[in-house]
Amino acid sequence: MKDKINSVIDKTTVIMPLGGLGTRAKKYTKGRYSKFLIPLSRNFTVLDLVIQSLLKIGFKKYIFCIGTLFPGELVETVMSYKSTFDSLGCKYRISYERKLLGGVGAYNKALSHINISNPVISVPGDMFLPWESLVKLVEFHLDNNSDVTIGLTS
Repeated sequence: MKDKINSVIDKTTVIMPLGGLGTRAKKYTKGRYSKFLIPLSRNFTVLDLVIQSLLKIGFKKYIFCIGTLFPGELVETVMSYKSTFDSLGCKYRISYERKLLGGVGAYNKALSHINISNPVISVPGDMFLPWESLVKLVEFHLDNNSDVTIGLTS
């Protein structure tokens, strides 16, 4: 089963929305930078944690949906992983929003870039998740021969 899970993770495209207005995070960002770039320690942001956690699991295909707020800083952070992505054989694409599309609009635009017959997982770029549970979610999805699986955390 582990080989099958790894095979699915290899084929899976991670769609990571990096947009929104950051309304709830404004007390931390003071409107100066994106909520995804909230520092957790020196030179290490929320987005760094998310990307590194996904790479550790083994995901190799990414679409980063860059919103209209702070696009330069977000692209710079994503591109700081270029050599890591390249050395691991990762494929990545940046999907820009020229105007505010909302969550569904960002996903529609991202999905137009990929072969939808392969698995897709949406991972928010601004949340702390039990990352190891993503592997269990993929296993559950396979065991149940599902078309769609939604994982929730509390």
